[in-house]
Amino acid sequence: MENRPKFEDITSFENFNKYYWYRDELSKICRSLKIEHRGTKKELMNNIKKYFSGKLIKKKVSKKYIKKTHNISINTPLLECNFSFNSKF
Repeated sequence: MENRPKFEDITSFENFNKYYWYRDELSKICRSLKIEHRGTKKELMNNIKKYFSGKLIKKKVSKKYIKKTHNISINTPLLECNFSFNSKF
C-alpha cells in the first residue's frame, strides 16, 4: 500500500484496479466524487468504474415510510409516530 498512488493521480479504472482498496477508502473516494457512497465494496467499485467511463451515477434515494400521527397520547406506539426527543414531543 505504500507504493499506491493517490486517487487523484490515477487516470483510468484499469490503473485504479491494480491496487487494493478498503471499503472505507472506496466510500471516501465516492463521497469526494459526489457519487453514491453507500453499498458493498463491489457496488462502490462499480460506481468508480462508471465514473471513469463517464457514466452518470445517481445517488440512491432512501424512502422511509413514516406514519404521521397527529394526536399523540399515552397509548401511541412510539415506533409508529417516529418518536424522537425533539421539540415536537
